[in-house]
Amino acid sequence: MVTRASRRQSLTVRPIVPGDFRFIRSLASIIDGYTVPSPYVSWMLGRFHGGLCAVAADTGHNRLGYVLAMPTSDPGDGVFVWQLAVTFRGRRLKVQDHLAAYLKKAMRARNAHHLFFTTVPLSPTERSVTAIAKRVFHASPAKGQRLPVSVSGAESEYDLVATITK
Repeated sequence: MVTRASRRQSLTVRPIVPGDFRFIRSLASIIDGYTVPSPYVSWMLGRFHGGLCAVAADTGHNRLGYVLAMPTSDPGDGVFVWQLAVTFRGRRLKVQDHLAAYLKKAMRARNAHHLFFTTVPLSPTERSVTAIAKRVFHASPAKGQRLPVSVSGAESEYDLVATITK
């Protein structure tokens, strides 16, 4: 019998590699509002921001989720999460928390304190990300400015000022 704790321990979060690109593209294609990254964009993110871009997999090497993020220049101690996505099975196993914990560790290594993302205010996604932020970062995101209409009239930017010492 597999217990919940042993399932959690059987997850691995690691930097993305070219073998993950098909999975990333496939999962992104079924999420409303996500841009399907080209293999080139996935390669670029993994190559130059590998510590911030990761895939979660189980012991059978079944991929369950991914995160694509990059450092910010304004402020210089920030990270922007472009995409975080998990499969249905991944949601049941709380893979999103594991990916967020991976980001937290990467932020600690970079001495980064701001975690930026965009989402639609008052949406299920906003509620989900807020819950992850509270569980993993012990902080709540603050809503910032709306995105330009030419980008997405419905989304706003959020900033999670995190204490990453825990």
